[in-house]
Amino acid sequence: MSKNWPPRPRSTDAARPATAAAGRKSARPPANRAAPGRAIDTRTEDGAKRRDRPSPDRKPLGRPPAGRQPTGRPNAERPSGERQLHERLAPERARGRERSASQQKPYKRPEPERERPARPPRPTSHDGRVQLYGVHAVTAALANLAREIVTLRLSENNKERFAAACAAREVTPQIVTGQELDRLLPRDAVHQGVMLETRLLEVIDISELAPERLPAGRRALVVVLDQVTDPHNAGAILRSAAAFGASALVMTSRHSPPLDGVLAKAASGGLEGVPVLTVTNLARALEQLADLGYFRIGLEGKGTTDLGAVDVSGPLALVLGAESIGMRRLTFEHCDQICRIATTGGIASLNVSNAAAIALHNLRFRQSLADA
Repeated sequence: MSKNWPPRPRSTDAARPATAAAGRKSARPPANRAAPGRAIDTRTEDGAKRRDRPSPDRKPLGRPPAGRQPTGRPNAERPSGERQLHERLAPERARGRERSASQQKPYKRPEPERERPARPPRPTSHDGRVQLYGVHAVTAALANLAREIVTLRLSENNKERFAAACAAREVTPQIVTGQELDRLLPRDAVHQGVMLETRLLEVIDISELAPERLPAGRRALVVVLDQVTDPHNAGAILRSAAAFGASALVMTSRHSPPLDGVLAKAASGGLEGVPVLTVTNLARALEQLADLGYFRIGLEGKGTTDLGAVDVSGPLALVLGAESIGMRRLTFEHCDQICRIATTGGIASLNVSNAAAIALHNLRFRQSLADA
């Protein structure tokens, strides 16, 4: 054992002469030393923090010398719950590793990715050809004698359904698979196993919308769209126009959807029943409609007049704008009256296709009452 262990206790007042200790019993301890059982005052006279120093009555903590063992039972003799649990679960873990190794599938090198064949370029309206798909859109196109048929592709399931229409148009369809139609059409196209490649219909002139040139017994009602770019909305409006007997649909040549598959499928055959006019200057087209005797009704959510109060005795032109910005300034200024659809619920705005359907029903119903 080391000679310095255990450390010697420091000398106290009890070990000093009685005369010296008695003279200091009533004296206050020095500032840097604390009385037994009291904390050391670590602040100086000016209030600064003094460095902590141990109390003189506390024995210093020393480490045992290298040759001395610490007191207590050694770790080997101590009972350990974790060790016992590990020893008890070791066989089960070993069996689990063997089982997982036996069930593991052998490594198989992944095959290189196959390059997908590039899709052929889609025919667009620039070369005069468009692609129509969907059962209702293709059926209506085949029934329209003004449509020039280029190619008709059908799946095996639709062969019997289109047999009569093909015989009437003297068209021999190509029987293809659904995967072949997927490669020919856009990725999100719901073709229903039928695709028709055709040419655009002939564009009529706006002068043909004169009331005297319309079929007998048909009231003049024209729908005008100001930069409605969504093909689903435009197709739904065209479907409503066909349902309520509109004379035509007027759109801008720019910022309007093409008259192909998406719009035709949303129209569900309405593209064949309602003539569609595309104009470069919508304000000038509205002036021409006014010259033909049309009363131009602009439909806006902020309109001051209810749609039910509009006079429907003459030819009508219903003007609708895009959902985000509505009608443009020139379009707004070329309307004879700005109306709104009265709503009683918490939502005052409607989708443009829904607003068009409600307005067409309102105007056509009141026209039929006036004719009766």
